[in-house]
Amino acid sequence: MAAYLQSQDYAAFGLPATTTPAQANAATRLIDGRIGKPDGLLWSPDAFGNPAWMTNKTATRSYVAATATTPGLNTITIKNANFGFGDIGACVLIDRAGTPESGIISEASGNTITVTTTQPHAAGATLEFGMAIAEDAPVRHGRVQTLASPLVAVLGVTGSYQGCRQGRSNYLDWVDQIVGTGLAGTIWNPFPPSQCDIDPTTGTCTLLPGTVRGGFSRVRLQYIAGWNYTNLPLAIKQACANLILAMMNSEMPTNIKMQKDGDAEQVSFNSSLFDTDTENLITSYRTIRL
Repeated sequence: MAAYLQSQDYAAFGLPATTTPAQANAATRLIDGRIGKPDGLLWSPDAFGNPAWMTNKTATRSYVAATATTPGLNTITIKNANFGFGDIGACVLIDRAGTPESGIISEASGNTITVTTTQPHAAGATLEFGMAIAEDAPVRHGRVQTLASPLVAVLGVTGSYQGCRQGRSNYLDWVDQIVGTGLAGTIWNPFPPSQCDIDPTTGTCTLLPGTVRGGFSRVRLQYIAGWNYTNLPLAIKQACANLILAMMNSEMPTNIKMQKDGDAEQVSFNSSLFDTDTENLITSYRTIRL
């Protein structure tokens, strides 16, 4: 796990030399829960430095490739796997411990998947699913509002024509457009991430026009949002430090408001590790559901 405060910064944020990584990890998890971001705020790069996965996420599925890959389109065989149509469009993290990169599955059947890679990977490379933020959202006026920000990269998009999208009034025109493509009976269709225009600040993803697939009514996004550790906001680092100090002081006499020996009752001034100052530090990073 990557904490929001690393050991080299403990002293700069007022922490004693006795601070442990376990305390920093615990504070990090508390912050994620408080701001409603279970996927965390940190991302890790691929071999080229591009955002590739959310650092503190746990894979939903993990496999080992039985075949090597070369740059380009690859069909990868995986032992003890059973893939199907529902895996098309899924984002997979390849070879995290070696030359990591994220790829999108274009075909899936039985124990094979087809993925385009930019790096060679030896047989035995790991394949991890669920390492990006996944979200199913409606399309409004050609845009999708993500729950996490800052939005830094869209890795995969699949869309569905479940009805006339919000903001489009001419339903018959929409029906003619979709039926004419032969896609009306297909539930989820891949959409190229290169045709997505993102606004990092607002977390808005706009599906650029020029293809009928821009007329989706719903999309499933796989994306990266947040910061690397170097650029993580100081407010988050300070909140992490505050929580670590609060853990250390939670049983100190200065935090005890009342004690009763006979009833073995003890009341603290703060029932939560989040005091007002720490809450103020993280308020602007909370998930807001519209």
